[in-house]
Amino acid sequence: MAGLLQWLFHRKRYQTEWIDDLPASPRTDTIYVVGGREHPYRVVMACPDSHCNHLVYLDVYPGAKPGWRMTEHRDGSLSLRPSVFLTGMPCRAHYWVGRGRVIWTPPAWIYRMRRRSRRRRANARIADGQD
Repeated sequence: MAGLLQWLFHRKRYQTEWIDDLPASPRTDTIYVVGGREHPYRVVMACPDSHCNHLVYLDVYPGAKPGWRMTEHRDGSLSLRPSVFLTGMPCRAHYWVGRGRVIWTPPAWIYRMRRRSRRRRANARIADGQD
C-alpha cells in the first residue's frame, strides 16, 4: 500500500524559478517559468519519471495549442492544468502538477478494471431485480 501511495503522490516538491532564458543545465527539482513574471510563455521541468532524462516543455501563453493553464499560489508553488501526458516519450508519463508536487495519474488498466467492476455490479443488481 505504501508503494502505491508513493507512486500516486510523488513526495518531492518542485521549486519555482521565473527566468528569461533557460539555464544551460537545468536542475531536476525546479519548475522554470520562461519569460519571467511579466510575460510567461513556457514552463520547463525535468520529467518526474526517475528513468527518463528528458525535459518537458509546456506552453502557457494564451491561445497555445496544446496549452496549459498555470496558477501561482501564495506560497510560490505552481499548479498546471490539464494533466501532462508524454505520449511521444519512452516513459509515457502521465501526471498533474498541483502546488509544486507531481500527482501521478493511475494507468489506463486501473480505469478499465473500475469500469468492468461497476458494470458487473450493475448487471448483478438487474439480475437480482434491484433496478
